[in-house]
Amino acid sequence: MNRGKEWLAALTVSLGAAVVVVEIVCRYGLLTMPIEYESYHFSDEPNHFRDQHTSFGYAPHSTTREVVLHASLTDVVQEYDVTFQVNNMGLVQRGDIHKTRDYTVVVGDSFAQGLGARPWFYDLEAQLPDLPLANLGIEGTGVSHWFHALEWFAHSAAPVRNVVVLFIADDFLRPYWQARLTADGMSFCDGNGCRLVTTKYFPTAPEILFRVRHDLNAPASWTMRWVKERLSSALSQFHAGALAIYLRRTFLLYISQDHSLLDENKSRFAELAKHYHVLFALHLPQKEEVAARRWSARSRSVRQFVEGTGVPTIDGMARCGLTIEGFHRRDPHPNAKGYASIRQCLVELLTQERSATVAFDSRP
Repeated sequence: MNRGKEWLAALTVSLGAAVVVVEIVCRYGLLTMPIEYESYHFSDEPNHFRDQHTSFGYAPHSTTREVVLHASLTDVVQEYDVTFQVNNMGLVQRGDIHKTRDYTVVVGDSFAQGLGARPWFYDLEAQLPDLPLANLGIEGTGVSHWFHALEWFAHSAAPVRNVVVLFIADDFLRPYWQARLTADGMSFCDGNGCRLVTTKYFPTAPEILFRVRHDLNAPASWTMRWVKERLSSALSQFHAGALAIYLRRTFLLYISQDHSLLDENKSRFAELAKHYHVLFALHLPQKEEVAARRWSARSRSVRQFVEGTGVPTIDGMARCGLTIEGFHRRDPHPNAKGYASIRQCLVELLTQERSATVAFDSRP
């Protein structure tokens, strides 16, 4: 019995010492740790977003206001409030698409669309006025969407001269969903069901968020949810506790992912690279990777695959100079500063490509 008590005491002291060490390391910035928040995406006109299955982007010539709020049970913080316009094909850019021109088409997810700030593609067009550009960046999409979006663009909009891919590792783990639209919201639906993504936003009544939170959580689970959030709030006052919460969330997210989607998206990317002339693929880091100043193992694996298809692949962390100040405080998307870095990076890469093409074409 005494030996058991001694062992338990030693274990308790060891665990306590480990927690103290982790707290010191985190508190003095020796270990950078991303913070997770619960976010809510609102749109004044969710029905402007098309189904992304047979047509892509937004309703042509529409204007959409998007608001993202982050909340606990007792607090609401607005992360951004952005209004943007789309062109004649429903793409997030200024210039209309003309059937008589061949386009350099940029494909990607919300980073390419510019979610979270004034769309950066507007300024890209202004900096490269002589280059026909099309922005097929659409929030929430993955590689399977891009392949179909390019087919749609070539059939319904204009010829595709070449393609630029902007990707993050998560794009290879997304299902090929279809947007189900109603007057009051938008859901992403695939073979596993539907997930509410965007809720109708009423600017005069921001307290709708609390009603949405209540609707999303069954009354029977409300008390337990309240207890969990209070416990999480108390633990997060300590850096070691916040780290434990983050690691738990990361683990639960990892085991919930359908890794068969990785193979499906890899297959689609290989098809894309085979059917279209891809100038280059720019691998952009996600917020947690920028915070840690290193690529995750998953990102390194995905980039190795992309490189293996023969597509010139750019390390966006090294090339584009993104820093943690270039991301929203709570939201995982870049802010205006971060998107400006991506835009300037793309301007330089496209300018180099054009210069190389001109030099090749002018050879005797």
